[in-house]
Amino acid sequence: MDRSNKEQLIARLSGLAGRAQLVLLVNYRGMKVSQLNKLRRDLDKSAECEFLVAKNTLVRRAFTGTGFEKLSDLLVGTNALLFAYDDPVAPTKVLTESMKLTPALEIKGGVLTGKLINPAQIQNLAKMPGKRELHAMLAGTIAAPIRNLAGALAGVPRGLLNALNAVKQQKEKQAA
Repeated sequence: MDRSNKEQLIARLSGLAGRAQLVLLVNYRGMKVSQLNKLRRDLDKSAECEFLVAKNTLVRRAFTGTGFEKLSDLLVGTNALLFAYDDPVAPTKVLTESMKLTPALEIKGGVLTGKLINPAQIQNLAKMPGKRELHAMLAGTIAAPIRNLAGALAGVPRGLLNALNAVKQQKEKQAA
């Protein structure tokens, strides 16, 4: 890789770090190419994120002066980076699920909104509801009172109809 390509990659990594809420450092040594490609596809489906491999020295240079500089000590060996932009939970869930199927995959650590987080904290993050789930829960909470009101309003005519049917059946019994 020549110098201009390295500078472009450093600029790209800096740009990605500038947009990211979460950056995870992942050891992928021992993974097959097919497993890595499947992980990338699953991550693409989950949320707005990017998963890429770069040399540790280039990553260090790109992260210098950012909140992600804290990952420098973990940049040893083969590493991939997961940049999560809009929803940090969804890609983390995909990554932890992939770890169950691929024992070679290991999360070394990460930075979430400027704070260094360890693998245990990342596992806890993966257990939280994602942005989509939170939106669904909020929509259900907002719709519940309206649904209850509609049920209560429908109950009045239903009760009147039941009372009229009971009177009708009683008069039919008396007539018979």
